[in-house]
Amino acid sequence: MTESCVASPSRQRGQIIVVFALAAFAMIAMVGLILDGGGTFVQRRIQQNAADLAALAGANAWAQDTNTATRNASAIAAAKAVATQGGYTDGVDGAVVKVDPQAYGDLGSTVQVDIGAEHDNAFGAIVGMPTWGVSTTATAITGPGGSADGPAPIMFNVGVYNGGVQPNGIYADPAHPYVFGDGNGDYPNNPGDIAWTDFAQPDNVNSNVVKNLIDGSDVVPRQFAYGDYIGQENQGNHSTAFGAMDQYKSGQDVVVAIVDNTGHFLGWGLFHVVSAQQGAKKLTGYFTSGFSENVNVLKCTNGLQPDGTPCPVSYSLFALKLVN
Repeated sequence: MTESCVASPSRQRGQIIVVFALAAFAMIAMVGLILDGGGTFVQRRIQQNAADLAALAGANAWAQDTNTATRNASAIAAAKAVATQGGYTDGVDGAVVKVDPQAYGDLGSTVQVDIGAEHDNAFGAIVGMPTWGVSTTATAITGPGGSADGPAPIMFNVGVYNGGVQPNGIYADPAHPYVFGDGNGDYPNNPGDIAWTDFAQPDNVNSNVVKNLIDGSDVVPRQFAYGDYIGQENQGNHSTAFGAMDQYKSGQDVVVAIVDNTGHFLGWGLFHVVSAQQGAKKLTGYFTSGFSENVNVLKCTNGLQPDGTPCPVSYSLFALKLVN
C-alpha cells in the first residue's frame, strides 16, 4: 500500500501564507518605490528651479559688478543666496551648493550651479534604501556685445547717444516717437539714419536673410567682437524688411546694434518699435532706458588704448541667458 503524496491542509495553508507574505512584501516595496520615485521627481523639479534661478542670479551679479577683482565672489554670493531662498543652503540638512564662475571669451562669464541633496524615502527603507541623492545643475552665461540671440537686424548710429550713456532725448521719447530713415547706405551715417545687417563680416546682405532674422526663422547667434565691421557691401535698402518689421515687431522692444560712423560694432541698444513703412522706408520708434556703460577692455589698459588715447565706450546691454 502506497502513501499519498498530497500535502495536508495545514501544510498547504502554511505554504500559502509564506507565498502571500513574500508577494505582499514585493507589492509594498514596488508601491513604495513608485511613491518615493514620485516624491523624488517633485524634489528634483524644485531643486532644478533653485539651480536655474541661482545660476541666473550669479551671472547677473557678475555683470553688475564693475570691479573685475570681485566679480566672481559677487556671483558666488548671489547664487548661494538665491539657492537658500529656494530651500537649499550649502552645508545645511545635507545640501551641497557649488557655484563655479568661469571666464567666457574676453568679456563674459558662465556661472554653473550644482545642487545636491538627499531625498528621504518613506518606503525605500524597506528594501534598504532610506535615502537617495538628487543632483541638479544649471549654467547661465553673461557678457556684453559680441553676440546676441534674436537681435533685430538693424544698425543705428552711435550719434543717437550724443556722447553719453543714455540716448539723446529726441530719440527716446515715447510720447513723440522718432521717424528713422534709411539712407540706402552700407551703414547709418547719422543719428536719424538706419541700415540693415545680417551681423556677418562683411557681405552683401540679402533681403530674405534679413526677413528671416526679423520673423524668427533664423535664430542662430552671430559671433563677432567689438570693432568688427557689420555693415553691408551692396548699399541695399531692403524695402521688404520694413514690411516685416511692421508685421512682426510693432509694439515690441528689440535689441539693436550700435555702430560708429563707419559701420563698426560698438554695442547693443534696446529699441521700441512703434511701426515701419515699407513704401516710405521709415522706421518709427524710440530707445528705452536701461543701458550700461562698458569700457572696451579688449583693446584697453587702465582706460587707455595702445596709442594712449582714451578708450571708446561701448553702449551695451549685458546679455543674460540660461544655457544649461
